[in-house]
Amino acid sequence: MRHLWSAITALFALGLVAAPAVAADASFAFADTPYLSEADIPAGFYGSGLPTVLENFEDGALDASLRVNAGMQIIAPGGFTDSVDGDDGVIDGSGAGGRSIFGGAMRFDFVGAGPLPTAFALVWTDFGGPTDATFSAFDANGASLGSIVRRVGDSTFASTTAEDRFFGVQFAGGISGIAILSGGGGLQEVDRVQWGFAAPVPEPHAWALLLAGLPWLVTTTRRRAGRV
Repeated sequence: MRHLWSAITALFALGLVAAPAVAADASFAFADTPYLSEADIPAGFYGSGLPTVLENFEDGALDASLRVNAGMQIIAPGGFTDSVDGDDGVIDGSGAGGRSIFGGAMRFDFVGAGPLPTAFALVWTDFGGPTDATFSAFDANGASLGSIVRRVGDSTFASTTAEDRFFGVQFAGGISGIAILSGGGGLQEVDRVQWGFAAPVPEPHAWALLLAGLPWLVTTTRRRAGRV
């Protein structure tokens, strides 16, 4: 296996095989997905299957890798909350046992150490705007990566979780932040803000070049193995 990996590395170094690449454009394909618990994170959103950080607000604070704009309030368990179902330890159709974050136009920025996440998401639990709402994402320079517009929530803000939706975006160049804005300036509630890294998807030409180099790879591996 060590020899095989060395041979593959040599193929990349010689330029005989192109490094796997990901699409240049941001993908909002995972947005507007029903979500009741961590098990509902869409398959394929994170390369490892799980986020690096998942902020559920249950400790009453925001993770150090995230920053939210001023005026947002982390609300304690009670009637005036639409926390993701399961924050209270039970998936029972009531989110009143957990915490969430509440406010107007809301933006979460990545302020942690290391590379920008390539997968960034939140769970939109409700909003009270008179029109549709917008989910947006931003690149390393703060420029827009695009937006999608959806009708989300039932405007109750109290223990109804069937309408909770996962909104995520992937971008290989790194995502500096995500935002939500209710139409008409309404208030909204969010939970399970999370980030991680998407798996790179090899482009077709990369696979073709890899297959073309396999005969040389196999021969080289056998020769090295025979000298051990």
